[in-house]
Amino acid sequence: MILDCTELYGSNAQYTIQGERGEWRYSYSTDEGRTKRYVFYRFCTRDPNRRVTRSLSQQQVKAKVSRVMDVINLTSLEGFSE
Repeated sequence: MILDCTELYGSNAQYTIQGERGEWRYSYSTDEGRTKRYVFYRFCTRDPNRRVTRSLSQQQVKAKVSRVMDVINLTSLEGFSE
């Protein structure tokens, strides 16, 4: 889960949102009324030219958003022993 929403700024990372399909990217934040909103997007599976967006509050981001970590291919690593 995201503990600090400032981690989102300037990030090219991908995220998962609990209860939503696919991997999402952070787009921007906006102040709507009294609360700050964080906007995430992903491309539609049927039409790759169409974007789907979700606007989440800071509490929702902290509770539902997780960063997708890069996978390391361990078969290409070399090991040394003495």
